[in-house]
This record gives sequence, C-alpha cells and structure tokens, in this order.
Amino acid sequence: MPHERRKAQRHPVSFPVTLLKGGQSFPATALNLSVDGMGIRVSGEIREGQVFVVSFRIPGSVADVALYGKLIWRANDVAGLRFFALDDDERSALTRWAEAQPRSLASS
Repeated sequence: MPHERRKAQRHPVSFPVTLLKGGQSFPATALNLSVDGMGIRVSGEIREGQVFVVSFRIPGSVADVALYGKLIWRANDVAGLRFFALDDDERSALTRWAEAQPRSLASS
C-alpha cells in the first residue's frame, strides 16, 4: 500500500460505502476510518484526484452522512480517500466516534 501522511489515527472498520460522482454510483467497503478520511475496497473506473460524495453511516449512529472525499491513492481494488469541507456537525460526529475507539499500542 502506498505511503501516505495521516493526521489522525485510522480505525479498522467494515461497512458499506457509496461513492457518487456525476450521476454515477460506485459501491465500496470501508476498511478503516478516521476524522480525516478512510480506506476503501472498490472496483470500477475511479482515479486518483477525483472528488466524490462519500455516503455512509458512521458506525453506531442512526443517520447516514454524505461527505466530500478526494481519492488520494489507489492500488488495485484498495484506495484512500481524504475528506474535506466537513461542516462542524460532520467533524464532530466523526471525532466523537474516533474518540470512542480503542487506541492502538502504536499510537500510545
């Protein structure tokens, strides 16, 4: 997997995600999640640099979110998205979720 700089710790997850762009929908599976982005498993014709509306349900919540995400890297069917333009409620919801996750020994 390509090296990337991360500002926030990513936590392992597995849940459905939909990437939306120009009327097209690309189903994916979240592999990890942080306040700043997520790793996904996805097929389809998507490329680095593309911007998507990333739709998913934060684990443990009752509402779906739709965030802007830019595809930063892709290696076969695994890719990394960086979120941007989050509003205060979206960032707060992701932060609350991330803070409730166990911390890995590597980040202590």
